Amino acid sequence: MTTDKTAKANESNQSESQSLSRRRLLKGAVSAAVGLTGISAIGEAEAACGCEGYYDDIGADCYYPPAPGWFGYLGMSDGDIHNFPWGTTNVVVFIHGFRTRRPNALKYGYEVWNKLRDSGYGGDSFSFLWDSKSQPWHWNQAKANANEAGIWLAEWMVNTGFISYGNFRIHFVCHSLGARVAMECLRHLHLGYNMNNAVDTVHLLGGAVHDRAIGGYYREDIETSCYELHNWHSANDKVLRIAFRGAEGGRWAVGWRGIASGPVPYNHYEHDHTFEINKHCQYMDYHTGVVDNIAAVPTFW
Repeated sequence: MTTDKTAKANESNQSESQSLSRRRLLKGAVSAAVGLTGISAIGEAEAACGCEGYYDDIGADCYYPPAPGWFGYLGMSDGDIHNFPWGTTNVVVFIHGFRTRRPNALKYGYEVWNKLRDSGYGGDSFSFLWDSKSQPWHWNQAKANANEAGIWLAEWMVNTGFISYGNFRIHFVCHSLGARVAMECLRHLHLGYNMNNAVDTVHLLGGAVHDRAIGGYYREDIETSCYELHNWHSANDKVLRIAFRGAEGGRWAVGWRGIASGPVPYNHYEHDHTFEINKHCQYMDYHTGVVDNIAAVPTFW
């Protein structure tokens, strides 16, 4: 027979269990809301800072002029290639970030090449186009697409003979989520083809990749498949400080303060531009970006 005391205890336990379940449900809902808010914020901030227009999230202008029609590009669709610099001996591959349409991907790539040229660089350049999605809530799908784009680029480079040795130089300049494309490309060149120093230098501009992944998950790929990795970052980058962290469960982007702790690849170099860079899309800017500093890296030539 169940006593009154036992009945009350059971009732109390049931009530506590229901309360805990409600708290767990609320906690999960809050976490999901935070994640969605972060994802939305990334898209809105990038769209506002020039990745889908001309202006930064803090209102400062971040104008990039249209790329001329002759500027080359490579897309992942069959035949999606224009004025590709075949026969070049030194080339910069610009890899765009999240929610970047073709016209803007070309603008940023051309802006980078234009500043490099005026800084003394005599090589060629083109933009690599990948499906970075169009809506803020596509963040997770865009990350998956970045993984696929990196593998595709590695296989294209190998199968077309674009990668060669000797005097041929390849440099990746990657903005935001384009850093993930570059890391996956290096990973496939390493694990799929065992290629040493296939890419001469990789430059991450406000890289939207978890900082510890650089010294962890991607460490051997970086040390094997590229000669040097340069990370250009700014603690004033609000897209990475707020939006990326919200969407990625509190993890820090390598483009915010570099690798905060833990191991780093031996061929990795940090470049803190907190005092110069205040906007997520400023890195490529002809006048206020970091491209002239990239041109000054000895191994870039």
